[in-house]
Amino acid sequence: MSVSLKTQKILWGKAAARCAMPDCRRRLVENNSETDDPTLVGENCHIVAEKDGGPRSDPKMPVQDGDRYANLVLLCNVHHKIIDDNEAIWTGDRLKTLKSEHESWVEESLDLDTAKIRDDTVYADYVDEWVGSLIWTVAQYGAVGCSGPGSRGYSLKLMTNSGRCDSGYWAVSGPAAIRHLKAHFAILGEC
Repeated sequence: MSVSLKTQKILWGKAAARCAMPDCRRRLVENNSETDDPTLVGENCHIVAEKDGGPRSDPKMPVQDGDRYANLVLLCNVHHKIIDDNEAIWTGDRLKTLKSEHESWVEESLDLDTAKIRDDTVYADYVDEWVGSLIWTVAQYGAVGCSGPGSRGYSLKLMTNSGRCDSGYWAVSGPAAIRHLKAHFAILGEC
């Protein structure tokens, strides 16, 4: 059995992609190159070994529980090795406490603003609705050119299929571009 993608996402998300060791908390995704994908230096550490004879193994634990979220803690590759080589010090209970304290630290450190999250979600819904309307508009009238934000704000132009600008409809720039969008779609609210 292996750790499911869903379990990995939960583990990495709740740990904020950081090593759970309090004196480390290293970022576990290294982005050292602009051309290559980031490098993962984090590992899913089993609290109770997934196989008999491994660190902190428990032959009574059902096989299907070995790769579940409750039996994993996220660590950097260095601390994973240290923990597995020192199982007398790093007991299952101590690792569960480490994981719990780290996830609490993540939540407190992020200081989540639930009102902002709610507003961002509503705004995202507005953007989705606006994009749908924009796609319809483009299908009706041609291509939309958009630039910004620049020194004068956003600039929007609606081009007809013939390539000429329909100046009476979309040729706006600067702060007027955003006001025009708000007036046209009446969903974005005040900035």
